[in-house]
Amino acid sequence: MPASKLPSPVAAMSLFVAVLISNLGMAAIFATSKISPDWLLVATPLVLLASTGVFVSAFRLDPRETLLLRLPAWPDLLMAVPLAISFVILSDQLSSLTSGLVPAELIEELREAQLRWLVVSSPGEWLSRLATIGVGAAISEELMFRGFIQTAFSRATRPGVAVLLTSILFTVLHLLPLPSFAAAGLVLGLTALATRSIIVPVVIHFLNNVSALALVNFWGLETLADPVWVPPVILLPAVAIFVLCLIFYARRLFT
Repeated sequence: MPASKLPSPVAAMSLFVAVLISNLGMAAIFATSKISPDWLLVATPLVLLASTGVFVSAFRLDPRETLLLRLPAWPDLLMAVPLAISFVILSDQLSSLTSGLVPAELIEELREAQLRWLVVSSPGEWLSRLATIGVGAAISEELMFRGFIQTAFSRATRPGVAVLLTSILFTVLHLLPLPSFAAAGLVLGLTALATRSIIVPVVIHFLNNVSALALVNFWGLETLADPVWVPPVILLPAVAIFVLCLIFYARRLFT
């Protein structure tokens, strides 16, 4: 029997369910044990990477095509930097929508969880968070979502629908009903679709996560706290840069 080159939507949903169950199980174990919860930051990206690799092997898929393992063009890679920076500014404004989506008690619990993962107090913790929340999360989540899952959905439906469905699953896996997660999923999906390279969404994802670390630790800004309204002198250029970057990547879809 010839090897299948690309995953099917059934394989994608199977991978998602397997990872979701694993994450919930690990969270329960860490919550009821004496193991430091910091190890959950290490275990989660490892589980995503291992699960994605197992599914690629089990279904005899083409890793390069399934996971978009190719170098992007230099303009595509360079444009990822202003897009990521502008999105960090805009995504904080989306935090104001959270209060209308979830109860106040849940917002406070999410805020405490956010601070527990993001606040660091030593160089060692900085290295740990950069390795896990920065590098680990960006690589593992992008390979799974924009690689395996979005590639699978693209086989069965239109590209735009595939990006939307992948974004929904991306938000669900984080167990946080935050508009910024859904918006990030759409942006990352578009860039992966436009460049056919996993490297561009990985760079954007990494810069976004590292920016969250910097905002909390250097400036005391919390996404789930009272919304920080960015002055128009900063917000308006950020909107313009964000839109221009999206237009750039959207045009790449047709070249």
